Amino acid sequence: MTRARPAAFLDRDGTLIDDKGFLGDPAGVELLPTVVDALRLWRAERYAIVVVSNQSGIARGFLDEAQVRAVNGEIARQLAAHGVTVDGWYWCSHYGVGCDCRKPEPGLVHRAARELELDLASGRGGVVGDRGNDVELGHRVGIAGVLVPGPYEYVGPEPDFRAATLLEAATYILARDASRHAERVDVSLHAERGEAPPASRTQEGAMGLPFETGVGEVIAVPRATALLGRMAGRKIVVVGDVMIDEWIWGDVSRISPEAPVPVVAVREHTFTLGGAGNVANNLRALGAHVAFVGGVGDDAEGARLREMLAAIDVDAGGVLTLGDRPTTRKTRVVAHNQQVVRADWESTAPFGDADRARFADAVRRAARDADAVVLSDYAKGMLHRDLVEAALAAPVVVADPKPQNVAIFAGVTCIGPNVGEAARASGVAITDDASLERAARTLLRMLDCRWVLITRGEHGMSLFGAQSERFDIPAVARTVYDVSGAGDTVVAVLTLALAAGIPADVATQLANFAAGAVVEKLGTATATPAEIVALMDETVER
Repeated sequence: MTRARPAAFLDRDGTLIDDKGFLGDPAGVELLPTVVDALRLWRAERYAIVVVSNQSGIARGFLDEAQVRAVNGEIARQLAAHGVTVDGWYWCSHYGVGCDCRKPEPGLVHRAARELELDLASGRGGVVGDRGNDVELGHRVGIAGVLVPGPYEYVGPEPDFRAATLLEAATYILARDASRHAERVDVSLHAERGEAPPASRTQEGAMGLPFETGVGEVIAVPRATALLGRMAGRKIVVVGDVMIDEWIWGDVSRISPEAPVPVVAVREHTFTLGGAGNVANNLRALGAHVAFVGGVGDDAEGARLREMLAAIDVDAGGVLTLGDRPTTRKTRVVAHNQQVVRADWESTAPFGDADRARFADAVRRAARDADAVVLSDYAKGMLHRDLVEAALAAPVVVADPKPQNVAIFAGVTCIGPNVGEAARASGVAITDDASLERAARTLLRMLDCRWVLITRGEHGMSLFGAQSERFDIPAVARTVYDVSGAGDTVVAVLTLALAAGIPADVATQLANFAAGAVVEKLGTATATPAEIVALMDETVER
């Protein structure tokens, strides 16, 4: 008899694909980032993958069953192109009537479990989606309920985990299940021997798994104040993909009569520096002297970006104009503190040879008398090996690389990926604490760098050193409103602290508190020394 498999039950719109309302046209299918990697991770661990969705648009007349099947078929086709399949597609077509299949009712999951011989009894697996009914459904059937970010305000029970991406959700569920299994085996073995299980000597670590931890020297508030003062005045060169973050703020009170989309009544329109520009902004907030090397288009947005850098006293002499691409701009529409939609103007094509040479020369000149260089990679085509080698003239070089480009950053002082990026860059699926360390050690060997700092969202940060050091720092945010740009804050503070000669474990603690301060703000933001110290002070009191 075939052993029942655990399953990942996934919402469709907002989890696998962009939520575009009542989608009936397959041409509108766009897989969200990390979906393929997440499904591959589940497949590697022999989990079934089942899509469960509410399709009330059928009952409401916005689309029909054939259109739902066509959209599902297009999703399946795109996944199959990457070698990934889905075991089952289940949806509820009802609206406004009592049924046992409209989430959070468990009918769809129970039906899938019967038909596909899935394991619900062990508590393994989970439901992942962007709504409260997904989280509640997981709880009702006795498995994990995991939230991924979506365009709507969250209303529902507290999720078992709030994931930034589907890949992070997959990593959490697999780690949770492995940990629960290990605990059950340990308890069973001791029960067989007539022994009580040993008391835990560990604390919660990467993705909820236990590990023996060292946090290095815990920094005191008075010393942190002195160190932040010491960091001010350092000269830092920021090199990378600069962009404008455009924010349209408003309120929604009705749905458009033209299409099933919200109408946003605009009340504010703002612009902030994004990408590598946000790193520069964070450095300036901490009192650093900043020079910038990056590219903009020959357009109005390029002129705006130069003005924005000048407004915060960043030396923009290394900002060069490119005639073959627009200035990167990301426009976000936000209603009731929730992002509704984003539009991007950008080119990701690699820079031409002549432009590469110009930028490498600019970096070489700027790095000569810099205390440190930050390499901020958003995969817009700017970063390349010659440019990295030019940056290595500085005593400290910290990189925030995209996984597909990680090899070009060999020889830097430190890289700072998140968990998902570390997994992709190293080729190690991070499912528990051992694989987290294995991924970090792989990156240290690959790049011959001194440090790898892996940020882990609500689980804090882990710093790994080339001399076998490891420091684990718990998260400190009181409330998380927006993680946009938090990675930029971490890189900025870490770089500035290392440039000031502060030990890496202490620098990581400062970066962690800075990130905790910025995620409490909406939109890309900065943390001042006073805000960092205030959060530290409050954390100590708690």
